[in-house]
Amino acid sequence: MEDQDLGIRLQHNDVQICLLRNASAIHYPHGQDELRKHLEGYQNCEYFNNKYRTVESQIFLENYKSVELVDINEISLNQLKVNYP
Repeated sequence: MEDQDLGIRLQHNDVQICLLRNASAIHYPHGQDELRKHLEGYQNCEYFNNKYRTVESQIFLENYKSVELVDINEISLNQLKVNYP
């Protein structure tokens, strides 16, 4: 959640964020209990949604427990089509 929290705080302070397509990152894998990780992820989503109360955070929270990976951009666009045809 730290990355998302930083991102939304930057956005709320009108900081311009640029996409750098050639950027790369390395995530070092480490053993984790997947069930615990998923539960903590949901708790983080609840915290984030309660803190910021945005449409996006609510949509993400509502869809977090789905079996498939969540694409917040696709969900947001579909939600906009329903509300604003």
